[in-house]
Amino acid sequence: MDPALPPIDREKIVPFLLKIYLDFGRHHPFRSYTIDRTPPESHELQLYTWRDATLRELVQLVQEAIPEAQTGDAHLSFRLIYMDTDTGFFKGKDLAVLHAFESSQDDNKTLHECRFLIGDYLDIAVHDGPPRYDAPRRYR
Repeated sequence: MDPALPPIDREKIVPFLLKIYLDFGRHHPFRSYTIDRTPPESHELQLYTWRDATLRELVQLVQEAIPEAQTGDAHLSFRLIYMDTDTGFFKGKDLAVLHAFESSQDDNKTLHECRFLIGDYLDIAVHDGPPRYDAPRRYR
């Protein structure tokens, strides 16, 4: 188990750039991610944040930028996209599905707890209503 993340003073610690790729109704296929290619720029959202940012914080930031994520029954499905150093290919882990406005047990899960490393991506699928699957609770 990873050691707990020490407290981050957001007034003193510089945030990092997080690239999020959004799509509606589905996640981007893994083949969209290679060393020299990612999903289309029109699907990219760039945010500055810290490793102690929670998934709920990220939902709120996405909602500020993407009006479709603000609908009453919108659900955001989070997937971590990372480089598998053994194979050189990108892989993904489903993290959680959060309702746009209702609380869930995953709201306070941090990027650190999701095993996010700087340089990884998040792939978020925005669903109108619950997605047709439950996100598995797997970590790398």
